[in-house]
Amino acid sequence: MTVSAPTPSQAAAPTGDRASEQRLVGVDIARALAIFGMFAAHVLVNVGELGWEPRTWDAIVTGRSSILFGVLAGVSVALMTGRTLPPSGAALVQARIRLMVRGVLIWVIGGVLDAFVHPVAIILQVYGVTFFLLVPMLRWRVRTLVTTALGLIVLGPLVGVGLRWLATKWDRWTPDSSQLFTMMVDGPYAGFLWLGLACLGLAAGRADLTARRTQLALLGGGVLGMIVGYGGSAWLGAGVTAEAYTAPPAPRDGPPVDFDVQDALAALLVAEPHSGSPTEGLGSSGFALTVLAICLLLPPAVARALRPVAAVGSMALTVYVVQILTLVWVDPLTTADNDVLVLATFAVVAMLLATFWSTFVGRGPLESLLRMAANAAASLGPRPSRVT
Repeated sequence: MTVSAPTPSQAAAPTGDRASEQRLVGVDIARALAIFGMFAAHVLVNVGELGWEPRTWDAIVTGRSSILFGVLAGVSVALMTGRTLPPSGAALVQARIRLMVRGVLIWVIGGVLDAFVHPVAIILQVYGVTFFLLVPMLRWRVRTLVTTALGLIVLGPLVGVGLRWLATKWDRWTPDSSQLFTMMVDGPYAGFLWLGLACLGLAAGRADLTARRTQLALLGGGVLGMIVGYGGSAWLGAGVTAEAYTAPPAPRDGPPVDFDVQDALAALLVAEPHSGSPTEGLGSSGFALTVLAICLLLPPAVARALRPVAAVGSMALTVYVVQILTLVWVDPLTTADNDVLVLATFAVVAMLLATFWSTFVGRGPLESLLRMAANAAASLGPRPSRVT
């Protein structure tokens, strides 16, 4: 008889979708807040400065909700690939296959929505690409992930300015290449920033999210990020005008138009929503870590009371797609008089349906589809060694 003992990471760390079955309720609550925040950003009619009225709360959620979603993408990858103990050997190969299949399917779903739904920018295509880019990082140390994340968040936008300038010199644009450029460099969900956010989330997920020490560290790091990002924006970007960070969109068959390098560099100092600036990246990723930490620090009784909210977060992809499809119908009907009612109705209906589905069915429909496809693909690869 031959004994082939699994390595510690293979034996102790849950891999694939088994890792996500033991759910962290706080993470699900944070995902739900990101979903509700993005819907609020799309629905609430912008009336100016933040105030006590709910319709002014778009000043909080615009930009920050999607960044929270981006950070949680990395957390989800960590939870699916061993949590604190990354897989190795055959288990690592399977984890990478699962992640790539999920990335492809999410990208396809985003592409379908983008082709037929036009009221909002779709986040899923960048989300899917991010899954692919995280594949080689699954065994990186937490310190390496954090360093990479900060480098991408701070230096990535500067590289993006250089690429945007070079793009004006390129004369062989096609609709496909222009769309890819916009998605990864010049769009509302710039690829450099998004990969940095996902790296940050992966680092958080590789720590023990159930440990109070980790939760407090996330809270402290999040507050520090907000101070540096938003404080730096208030100090360094005080003289930057709106024209510096408001540019016309790139045409589908050409490079960015009316691009001014000086204005683009000045815009990097301002933490405007969806600007992709270092100050926005630091401040809003700090906001995301703070929200995640607070959700993880909730007392058990409060977490149980928020079960309907957590149910939405447990099927975030399904609810996001339903949200986008709902916007097609409600967006033309939404005004400053009924926007809060539209938001509240969506939130209540989403919580009721998600609670019912999670109680009597389990995983969300799209989550089940991704899981089945990812597991089927991974089953074709090598299998981890077992004791025989």
